[in-house]
Amino acid sequence: MLVQTGGLAVLTAQSTHDLPAHYHTLSPQPTDGAARATIRLVVDRPMPVGELQGLLVPLHLQIVAGPSESGVYSLGPTSAQLAGMVADQVDTLLTASGVRYAEPVDRGYAS
Repeated sequence: MLVQTGGLAVLTAQSTHDLPAHYHTLSPQPTDGAARATIRLVVDRPMPVGELQGLLVPLHLQIVAGPSESGVYSLGPTSAQLAGMVADQVDTLLTASGVRYAEPVDRGYAS
């Protein structure tokens, strides 16, 4: 019985070792690139979620990631056609009450 168990373990290990690993996320992936981060944003901690959404909606921005441990949100356009408005969006964010920091994402590091 011990030999049979050992043989089964070896065969199982060999068969799973040869198979490539496949990983899939559970969330749907954007196909049009609209959710690609274009701006990093840091807001005051007491800013309510409704106020943050009220700031982003008129700018046609959405939160695509965050906040990180350091409080950084990654923002992206709500539509791929709006991706070229980053400079204007950053300028508007920087003048908004409760915004500590906003900057365009370097395209080499965007996620």
